[in-house]
Amino acid sequence: MFNATKFQITLVLFCFVALSAVFITDKSAQANEPIIKEVEAGKKSFFGKRDFFVSVLHKDTGFEHYADGFEILSVSGEIIAKRVLAHPHVDEQPVTRDLRSVSIPDWITEIDVRAHDNVHGYGPKVRVQIPAGDVKIKFKAQ
Repeated sequence: MFNATKFQITLVLFCFVALSAVFITDKSAQANEPIIKEVEAGKKSFFGKRDFFVSVLHKDTGFEHYADGFEILSVSGEIIAKRVLAHPHVDEQPVTRDLRSVSIPDWITEIDVRAHDNVHGYGPKVRVQIPAGDVKIKFKAQ
């Protein structure tokens, strides 16, 4: 039979608590996958292009884990446009950035938008309707 002393039990509990604290305070464990919160686009320009404004929510912790971009895709998965985020936005969440002069063919009625981070890769896509005609686009996540 195993008879542990109070010292041994205390030592095991101390090690457990110390290791738990290391994992809980690890910044990369606290960050999440990137989420698209909002997508807006103005009316088409004279040249048939739109300016997009995309809001990405991510618990950036620094260069070791941050949202590093987002993409506008056709529903079949082809990349239409891409924006790179070159640095973390720890104190600016969600972060909203533009993607200018995006050309979306008239026959496309829906697009997908997804964000990327440098640890998890791609977050979930959101589907955005592209209304017929020259109107603004607005999508807001629930």
